[in-house]
Amino acid sequence: MQRRRCTCGRDIWVQYRLNGNRGVRPVFWSVSLHSGRTLHVCPSCGSMLHIDALN
Repeated sequence: MQRRRCTCGRDIWVQYRLNGNRGVRPVFWSVSLHSGRTLHVCPSCGSMLHIDALN
C-alpha cells in the first residue's frame, strides 16, 4: 500500500489490485474509518478519489 494525500490534506491509502485481463486498478482506503473501509470519495472534503489527483 502507498500513503497518498487528497488535495485537502487527508491521508488516503492506495492499494493496487490485479483486475484480471484489464490490468491493475487502485483501491482507496481510510485506515482511521471503521478499520479499513474502502472509499470512493474523500471522507474530509467529499471529492471523488482519483489516483492522478492524489499527492
